[in-house]
Amino acid sequence: MEKLVAFHKKLYSENKTQVAITAIKATFDQLKSDGIPVYRLTPSYLSIKMTIQLLIERAQANHYENLQMAVIGFKVQNIAEIIDQYQLFKWKHHDLDLKKSLLALTESMSGSFVEVGDGLYFIFTTKGEIDNKFESALFQLIDEYQIRNHISITTAIGYGETVLHAEQNVRYGLNQSKIEKQAAILVVEGQHAVTAKFASHAKDSLNTEKLEQELFDRFGKGLISPRDAMRIVVYSHKYSQQEFTAEDISRWLQSTERNGRRILAELEQANVIEKCGKVQSNQRGRPKNIYHFVDNALFSSCEEKAWKRGVASTGKGSDPEND
Repeated sequence: MEKLVAFHKKLYSENKTQVAITAIKATFDQLKSDGIPVYRLTPSYLSIKMTIQLLIERAQANHYENLQMAVIGFKVQNIAEIIDQYQLFKWKHHDLDLKKSLLALTESMSGSFVEVGDGLYFIFTTKGEIDNKFESALFQLIDEYQIRNHISITTAIGYGETVLHAEQNVRYGLNQSKIEKQAAILVVEGQHAVTAKFASHAKDSLNTEKLEQELFDRFGKGLISPRDAMRIVVYSHKYSQQEFTAEDISRWLQSTERNGRRILAELEQANVIEKCGKVQSNQRGRPKNIYHFVDNALFSSCEEKAWKRGVASTGKGSDPEND
C-alpha cells in the first residue's frame, strides 16, 4: 500500500499527472489527506450483481460438468515375441496382478470396475474424479506393466451425458489408439472429439521413451540388457530411491534375489551402476551391496544420502531401526 501511495505522489510531484485514480480505499484516503487530487473508482451496484450472477453460473456449470459420466477403458495386449506354455501361465499371473492394480485405482476414485472380457476392462466414474493426480497414477501404471511384464495397455477415457454416450466414446477411443513406446491416453468427448495426452506432459512423470534412447546411446554396446537398466531407473524414480540392493531389484521385478544379483552384476560390468556402500541384513550372512547409477543424468548420486538407509558409504555400522 505504501508503494502505491508513493507511486502516485511521485508522478504528481513531477507534474506527470494532475489527478490520481485508484480503486483502493486506503490509497484514496492517504492521498486525500496529503492534499493530492484523487478520484476513487467504485463498482456500481448493477456491476456487482452481474459479477456475482456470472460466478454462480460458472460454479453451476463446473458442478454439472464434474457430474458428467466418464468411462475409462483399458485394452491389454501381450507384446512378448514368443508365447510358450510357461509364458502363457506367466501372462495369466500378470493379468491377475493388473486387475488388482485397476481395482485399487477404481477404489481411489470411487468408481465401479467391470471386466468385459478378453483383456478389456472398464472403470465407470464421473468427470470430477479424474484429476492430474489420477492421470499421473494412470501413466505410472501403464509404464510399469509395459516395462516389467511386456504388457501393452491401450487406454482411453470417454465422457458423455449418459452412460451409453460415454461408453460409445471410450470404445471409439480404444479403436483409434495404437501401441506406442510412450504411454498415451486418448480422451474422447462430444461427437468423437479426440485429444491425446502423453506421459511426458504429466507432472513428475518420467519420459521413458527419451530414457530408453539415452540408455542405448550411452551403454548400448557394452550393456547386455538395456531394458533391465531402464526398469531399475523407472522404479528408482517411482519410489524416490536413489540407491538399491539385490533385494530391492527382486521386489521391484517380482523375481528371485539371485536374479536380482545377476542383473546388478551385468549392469556393474557394463559400468552403468557401481557400489556405494553395504548393509547388514537381519539374516545371517555377508552384508548386501548397495548400488547407484554411475551417470548422474540417470539418477543423482547416493553419496550425500549414504546414511539414509542406516549405512555409511564405507560400509561400517548400521541403524537397527532402518534395518
